Amino acid sequence: MPSQLKNVKIACLDMSISKYRAQLGTNILLNDPAELEKVRQKEMDITKERCMKIIKSGAKLVIISKTIDDFAMKYFVEAGAILMRRVDRDKLKKIAKASGAKLISDLTDIEGDDKFDESWLGEAEYVHEEHVSDWDYVFIEGLKSTKI
Repeated sequence: MPSQLKNVKIACLDMSISKYRAQLGTNILLNDPAELEKVRQKEMDITKERCMKIIKSGAKLVIISKTIDDFAMKYFVEAGAILMRRVDRDKLKKIAKASGAKLISDLTDIEGDDKFDESWLGEAEYVHEEHVSDWDYVFIEGLKSTKI
């Protein structure tokens, strides 16, 4: 991941991004064990599509309150985005408010389709990561609002 970016679009997600799994109680009946691999591939494809919708919206800083697995993380790394995970929800709300981003808890709309709209992104002039003492910090500068 890059350590600094200018003119950054920010996505604030109050959710985890991990390999899609069918909901609890879902039964999948297969006649052929080879079909199981197709089901697993479809789960990975759904996760990839979700990641790509966020990336295609223009997000270069993705802040997540929960976890993201390595499978999903690789898409953001390949796109040159900075990814922050396990960010405290209260801090995430403040960043969303200050940047003008919409806090998203689910990508699924009323019709059941996944979408991520560019209008949900916030903005910052400069984002950079610095190593201070024993910790790595991400600094977000030039937000829309100075009141947090």
